Amino acid sequence: MPHDFFVTLNDQFAAEWEPVLGTRRLPVQSPIPRHVMLEGVGTTYAYMLALDQLSERQINAMAAHLSKKTGVDPATIRTDILRDGFPIREEATRSSTIQNPQRWF
Repeated sequence: MPHDFFVTLNDQFAAEWEPVLGTRRLPVQSPIPRHVMLEGVGTTYAYMLALDQLSERQINAMAAHLSKKTGVDPATIRTDILRDGFPIREEATRSSTIQNPQRWF
């Protein structure tokens, strides 16, 4: 079944993540951000990336990119992403869209 929920990264965050993921339009679990606590950021609103909609290449590229930024082994980061999910802060996005709204309303 096609995926319906997406966010588009704003220019600032797209500059970092579009080269890694190959797109600035990312699938998310819900079009409504949730209240989350992020280490180093605090309490904020975020969309959760729909990891099941990403390719293995994209997930591995995310892990490699974050490894370069943090110095943590990419395999550890990949495991953490798959276990905990990956939040996209609301302020990092330009828009949230529902691809097929008729299915949800």
